[in-house]
Amino acid sequence: MTTQGPLEQISISGFTIQLQGLASSIQKSIDDLIPIKASNSTELQANYTDQLTQVKATIAGANSSTSTALRKQLQNFQTQIGIYNSVRDKILNDYVGGAPNFLTAVKTEFKYYCTMMIFVLGPLFGFIVMTNTFYAEKPMYKFFYGFWGALWYPLTIVFAIIDPPKWRALVVPLTESRAPFFFFEFWKYHVVTDIATEIEDSAKSKTMMRLISLALATMFFYCFFI
Repeated sequence: MTTQGPLEQISISGFTIQLQGLASSIQKSIDDLIPIKASNSTELQANYTDQLTQVKATIAGANSSTSTALRKQLQNFQTQIGIYNSVRDKILNDYVGGAPNFLTAVKTEFKYYCTMMIFVLGPLFGFIVMTNTFYAEKPMYKFFYGFWGALWYPLTIVFAIIDPPKWRALVVPLTESRAPFFFFEFWKYHVVTDIATEIEDSAKSKTMMRLISLALATMFFYCFFI
């Protein structure tokens, strides 16, 4: 058996967290379909259950797997669950027959889109948080920390709530604004020499970073734990 390096273990842990979140989402879809006794609902519940069993098996064997294999399995699961979710939405829409059912369908649809947003915006914002935290490092190190921030985005978002970095660039702070750069202004960060201006500017940008992190953390908790 090959000994896993620390970076490989961290990567495996990151994919495991995402698999656990996916498992919670699958279970919630099953719970939403249980009141519907139609044959297509029953069949879809069986499909979800089969996928949930496979996801749990993957989580259980994560430590003996590799990050590459886990990433591929996670992508396959997300693709298949996306197909099932489309069928689920149609079943729920057909099932709507009154105000309570309508509200349930709206809630389910809202949670679906929130989940999709989390899968996209969560890693992206985790990357932004870490590159702004290590803005003074060389670009290769910024991308290194950004990669792990994106992979561990739930924990990165919590970090940004507790101790947010200053949001220095519109996207990723790659170079100082006074330095020549062949890309757009999105990648430049400003270095303020005036202490009073720096304190005021930092407070505003940190507050924005914290508010966005709170919104994403709330959305993550709602999608996977409620």
